[in-house]
Amino acid sequence: DRHPLLSPDQQWLAFLSQASDKTTQVFLQAVNGGTAKQFSAEKEGVSYFGWQADSQALFIQTTVGAKPKKTDKQWPQPVTVSRVPYKLNGVGLLPEHVAYELRVQRLRQKTSRLVMGREHEFEVGAISPDGQTLAFTAERLPDDPNDFSQATYLLNLADQQVTMVNDQLPQAALSPEAFSADGKQLLLVGSDNHLPNVSQSHLWHYDL
Repeated sequence: DRHPLLSPDQQWLAFLSQASDKTTQVFLQAVNGGTAKQFSAEKEGVSYFGWQADSQALFIQTTVGAKPKKTDKQWPQPVTVSRVPYKLNGVGLLPEHVAYELRVQRLRQKTSRLVMGREHEFEVGAISPDGQTLAFTAERLPDDPNDFSQATYLLNLADQQVTMVNDQLPQAALSPEAFSADGKQLLLVGSDNHLPNVSQSHLWHYDL
C-alpha cells in the first residue's frame, strides 16, 4: 500500500494498492473504521489520484494501450520504435501508441468519466483548493530528442482550457507542488535548465 491521502473533510483515507487482477487501483478506508474497499477499476491501473475539493470525487490518472499484449509466440518479437528516446533504465522499452488520461470518479459511482486525454505522458502535481484548476507537468516538446524542457500547465475544468505557466521561462524543467490557500499562487520545484541535466533544482513561486 502506498500514497495515502486523507479527504478534505477527513472522513476517508484513499491509497493505492494491488487489486485482485494485479493492477494498481485506488482503495478507500473510512476513518471511523471498517474494511478498506476497492474504489477504482481502471483496466490498466492507476498511476495517480487526488481528491476533489468537496471530498465527493477523486481525480484518477491512467493509461490506455500501455499494458503489453499477451502472445503465444515462444520467441522474442521485433519492436518498432518511432522516437529517439525509446527506453529508460528500470523501465525498458517505452510503449508506443499510448493514450494518457485524467478521469474523475464520484464516491457513489462505480465508473469514471474522462476529463482530459493527451497523446504524451503527463503528471498531475496539484489541485486548487476550489477544485476548479489542476496543475500538471509534461514535456514541452516531446517529439524533440534535443529538448529537455518540462513545462507546468494549468487545466481549467470549467472550459477545458490549458495554459502554460512558465511561458517566460520555456526552457525550464518545472513540476507543480501545491496551490496557496486562496488558489492564486503556485509553488513549483525544478531548474531553469541553463545546463540541461546538470542545473540544480530550486523552489519557484508563481502568481497566477
